[in-house]
Amino acid sequence: MAYSIVEYPATSFIDNRSIQLPRFQRKQTWKADDNFKLCISVFKGYPIGVVIINTTLSPEPTDWLLDGRQRRNALIEMRTNPVSVYQWAQKFVKFKNNDSEQQLKDKFFASIDSYLQNEDKTSYGEENNESDDSEFYTDDLEEQSSSFDSRQQYASLIGLFDLISIVHPVKNKKTRLENMFLFDGIIPISDLDYSIRKNGEDVIDISRLWSFVKVCVNEGYNTVETFTSYLIKRYKLKDEPTIRKITIYIERHWEEYYSKCLKTLSRCEQTLQNSTLGLIKLTNASPLDAQNLFSLVNNGGTKLSAEELLSARPFWNTALNNPSLSLKDNVKKLYNKLGISVPDEVYRWDLCASLLLQIDRNHLVFEDMPFSDLEDKVGNQNFQTTLSIGFKLTSAILAGGINNRSVNQLEKKKINWDIEIDKMASDINTVICILEDYDYFKYLKSWNQSIMSLTSNSIALEFMTIMYLRWKNYYNCPTKSSSTAKNLQNEAFILLDRLIYEYSIRIWSGSSDNRLASDIQNIQSRITAVSQKEWITLINELATGKYKDKLTKVPIVKPLIYHYYCMKKMTPTLMDIHTTYEVDHIVAQNLFSNVTNDGIISKKDCILNLALLPKGDNITKSDQKLNVIKAKDPWLTDQIKKYAGISDGDMDILSDVSNVKHLDSIRLPQWIDAFSGKRDSCLMS
Repeated sequence: MAYSIVEYPATSFIDNRSIQLPRFQRKQTWKADDNFKLCISVFKGYPIGVVIINTTLSPEPTDWLLDGRQRRNALIEMRTNPVSVYQWAQKFVKFKNNDSEQQLKDKFFASIDSYLQNEDKTSYGEENNESDDSEFYTDDLEEQSSSFDSRQQYASLIGLFDLISIVHPVKNKKTRLENMFLFDGIIPISDLDYSIRKNGEDVIDISRLWSFVKVCVNEGYNTVETFTSYLIKRYKLKDEPTIRKITIYIERHWEEYYSKCLKTLSRCEQTLQNSTLGLIKLTNASPLDAQNLFSLVNNGGTKLSAEELLSARPFWNTALNNPSLSLKDNVKKLYNKLGISVPDEVYRWDLCASLLLQIDRNHLVFEDMPFSDLEDKVGNQNFQTTLSIGFKLTSAILAGGINNRSVNQLEKKKINWDIEIDKMASDINTVICILEDYDYFKYLKSWNQSIMSLTSNSIALEFMTIMYLRWKNYYNCPTKSSSTAKNLQNEAFILLDRLIYEYSIRIWSGSSDNRLASDIQNIQSRITAVSQKEWITLINELATGKYKDKLTKVPIVKPLIYHYYCMKKMTPTLMDIHTTYEVDHIVAQNLFSNVTNDGIISKKDCILNLALLPKGDNITKSDQKLNVIKAKDPWLTDQIKKYAGISDGDMDILSDVSNVKHLDSIRLPQWIDAFSGKRDSCLMS
């Protein structure tokens, strides 16, 4: 990987039209205050951060912006739309639309002084913790109050103030800038270069207006005579009364309006031309190199994923021919979630990124991760997982692994991207449909749980990959009605049973990329049943509340508990649509708080003291004793008796936490039966 670090003019960064944005772009997370702080740095002459560009040389040279999109967006907006700067300043300075110019100036410089002298500059990246531009500045803004020079402060920031003041005030939802360039109606608004038709009327487009002002500056129309002559010529004003009106109007407002506006734009342009940022330019960087470099530069933010970096590679930015309507719809959801405009075409990257949206609609294997959360934040784990699983599942099936190297190998595979991934998604849904017809998985779904929500991403990926490969390569793609479908269902139970066993003995803790790759290469061993002896030994140990002398924890035994209920063919009894079932303690956990006996303490989170019990707004088991619940809530009492497998008398006994070992004689035989007789029935069905 070749790279260079250079000083880069802000205007070059803004104007470089060759810069391409990766398919993956995190949401715009900078707020008005963040954008305005960047404006302050620009006008103060501070360096304005570091951006990372990766140049790929094949098939043609292309610059991909890996880090700096939000900074670039703010700089472009600052250069092209003074109303945006005004709105940022209003949030930062907290002035009112109708403040006088002197009030505006006083508030502006008071807030700037406070920010530059007192703001903790190290807090920005920590609070936002976003990977795109997570380090807002690379400069040191800590000026000591003893050396503070208000005159110098005023001189460097007067240009920023002028940029705001030409917009101020706002009356009847129109800025001073808009009103200024309506020329008191002397020139019809529909004739103006910067007017657009919106909601049936002609209005001013600020960006177009600012471009018009820039033309006047660049062409030298910066005196009252040249500016007026330009207007007369540009808008073909021929009759004397109109020419006289526009001439008088411009002369009357020249110093206050137009001259100030032209000078302000000129100063803003010069300030941006003098402003610089650091450019780290990579050449043909691998995703791993780019990822590591990004993490070093943005050590306070979230590490870029391999999937994000792949989106900046030419291979993944190849458009598909005739993508299906369903694929287009899922890609639209994906980009709406990203908070950016939906591209016109569907690309290879989109196929894998949206794969989880195309498969497992009933969420048997993969967790339901809705894309409609309005409050969802950038870098949200659910959303990142959605992207990651799509690429990992594709690479697991087609490249035999899920690590970054396996994902990268997809570029070398001979794949018909226009057809095969879409077909693979359809086939995965066929496999899941077959499994959903098996009793055990029907019970699992009745508890509103997926394999992924119970265990881990890696286990869900292994389960789906192996079942797909068995369906395709061993059973030759059977349908649900095929005679071999039963065999596939049986193997699915054996595999999940093994995965839950391994999860319970903590084999899957830590990194599992290499383990999954090895398991895919040894599928036959994965669909060999765990022996009954192994299970019974484990159940007896977990019944003590410990495994290998360490106390058990609810998250570790959670999948085991659901496994137990599904093998017993038990389903929830819903009181109403708001009732849900969760793993809960039979003897309330707060009753253990004052216990000193280790033998009793270890029983708190043991499998015998945990059951699937109802939760809901009108269900209040909470931390109450069982005899209290029995006295006042018959329905909940029946639920506890049913799902915990205990009697009225047991509830009275267990109301005293010192009797928690009573569960051994009641529930341990039930667990042994489930993992012997009930499990054998599942294995032979």
